[in-house]
Amino acid sequence: NVDFKFASGVLTILSGKQMTIQNNNPNTPTTHRIVIPKDVKAELIFDGVNIKTASNSPFTLTPDKDGGAYAHVILQDGSENKLESGDVYYPGMRAGTGTTLIIEGEFIVPEGGKIPRDVTLENGDKLKKGDRLTLLDSNNRGSLKVVGNYYSAGIGGGNTESGGNIIINGGAITAIG
Repeated sequence: NVDFKFASGVLTILSGKQMTIQNNNPNTPTTHRIVIPKDVKAELIFDGVNIKTASNSPFTLTPDKDGGAYAHVILQDGSENKLESGDVYYPGMRAGTGTTLIIEGEFIVPEGGKIPRDVTLENGDKLKKGDRLTLLDSNNRGSLKVVGNYYSAGIGGGNTESGGNIIINGGAITAIG
């Protein structure tokens, strides 16, 4: 069972296993791309991703007429992430028709408007069942800057393509298209 493959400069996510993605040197962009095939539900943590492509989108959810790829991207607290398309028709994060993209900070599903269980956050903070949700607000939230090119969105569809289902629940997001 393989969770991902890397070939010809493309990291293809093949399973729903949660994976952390980061550059060897987050200050220097790579030209490698991330692709999620149409039948995959990816769970990814971005922790210093920096991609600038000359062609195609740095991050692609593969669309399909019967649905498409799904990605849940968590921005690690304190991380800076950037996806920039250098191709005229491609968005920074391609999430076209039939795809689903969810971007957020650290993830806990509330119950009844409260923290659902005792939990220790990745930054070491301890929360108790029933605590208020505002305790989840990070003082050092992860960031994501996404740059599309002419005729495309920062996050969404490319030239002549409608966007898919896009939900942003946290992090500091800048999208330029």
